Amino acid sequence: MGKIDYVRRPRRAAASGLAVAMVMSGLLLATGNGVAQGAVPGQGVGVVSDLTWYMSRADMDRSIAMMSDAGVQWVRASMNWATLEPNAKGVLDPRWMPELDYAIQKARAAGIQVLMPISDGVPYWASADPAKYTDTSGQHWNKAWKPYNFQDYADFARTLVNRYKGFGVRHYEVWNEPNYVRFWPSGPDPADYTAMLRAAYPAIKQADPGATVVMGGVSGSDYTFLQGIYSAGGGAYFDVAAVHPYTNNTDPTACWYEPGTTRYAKFAFCGIEEVRKTMLANGDSRSLWLTEMGWSTATNGVTEAAQADYLTKAFTKVQSYPYVTNSFWYSFRNNWWTYNAPGDIEANYGLVRVDFSLKPAFNAFKAYATAGGVTTTTAVPVVDTVAPTLTDVRVSGVKRESATVSWTTNEVSSSVVEYWPVATMVTATASQRGMVTAHQVGLTSLQRATTYNYRVLSTDPGGNRSVSATYAFVTSR
Repeated sequence: MGKIDYVRRPRRAAASGLAVAMVMSGLLLATGNGVAQGAVPGQGVGVVSDLTWYMSRADMDRSIAMMSDAGVQWVRASMNWATLEPNAKGVLDPRWMPELDYAIQKARAAGIQVLMPISDGVPYWASADPAKYTDTSGQHWNKAWKPYNFQDYADFARTLVNRYKGFGVRHYEVWNEPNYVRFWPSGPDPADYTAMLRAAYPAIKQADPGATVVMGGVSGSDYTFLQGIYSAGGGAYFDVAAVHPYTNNTDPTACWYEPGTTRYAKFAFCGIEEVRKTMLANGDSRSLWLTEMGWSTATNGVTEAAQADYLTKAFTKVQSYPYVTNSFWYSFRNNWWTYNAPGDIEANYGLVRVDFSLKPAFNAFKAYATAGGVTTTTAVPVVDTVAPTLTDVRVSGVKRESATVSWTTNEVSSSVVEYWPVATMVTATASQRGMVTAHQVGLTSLQRATTYNYRVLSTDPGGNRSVSATYAFVTSR
């Protein structure tokens, strides 16, 4: 298949171990004896899959057969604009389109419904990335950077809808995690994302008036960003709201508040309730979808046994939210292109490993989806007020146009680096996906022979932030 050219998100959950996460974040769990339950009518159960991430047809067939066995009702299958319309507007890639057609046809033939995000990648010709350039080695740009013209994105969406409505695809998600800088590197802005919705919604409806337009699932239960969308008039340009309620390795039955407030935290699973309150406050009683949720079994994630337990608890909790009508586990299979890299958080969210061997979570998913037993619990909200401790801040691998900044924290936290050329004081940011204790952020597109200042920032699941001192390095000539 060749080199994969795909911008992967990912995972919000990443941490150094459940016990450490609980102690350092100050989270409490209350257990109780629950009633055995399974999936309930009206709440779809799905997975995010790699069917459209350039695998072999044999692996597509095997994945779909295993999904059917597990009781998967829905699959979230992304379409990457940068890969599929790479060279010019209206010219689809003749190599990949037949492969993706095959994947969608096979899923639909198995009776699995498809949610199709149009996400994660903007082609060079359409990109507004101010740092993009072309040299003898090819084109260079941040593929997640928004397009110059949102209408170009809308026209591509229309093309896909016209193509796939004949396959029985009726649900489309506009972008992915627009509140997260990795997928909106110009700086997440609800009004900016609303402009994308305004362009895409009528284009999709024109191609298929019966299509359902799903808002790009936001990272965490980010009710603040959602309110920004409503305030910008975006509520008229989607049919279903969507969130990704990752909990950073924490048991989904744990619940806590945003510091200094009485609102549930955005990265607590119970934060879903705050999203619903925001929807209702804006007169929106439509459905809410969880288009990603999951826990990674990487070495700094959770154990395979805990992953299975949390899956059951999460889906069970969703039963208490009748307005949540579809939930998608991220992901069905470990990332095949990283070969189960044990230290890679994003590579290990699967229900199955790269070789298709089953994790305990596969059987937990199957038990739930086919009305197997689960156990419910009750959560106790608590407040974490202690910021993480930053240590061992350093820079390495300094080259002409790149460098790597690393540091550690005593609890799972986010990873952000602010950096700026000393001469200009124009600040940029870079970040690492997930909540971790070992942080490593790559800086790219730097100026040669230039002195840069930098500092690191880490925020824990309770919203407490620490900021380092300012350091410096010089890029090579």
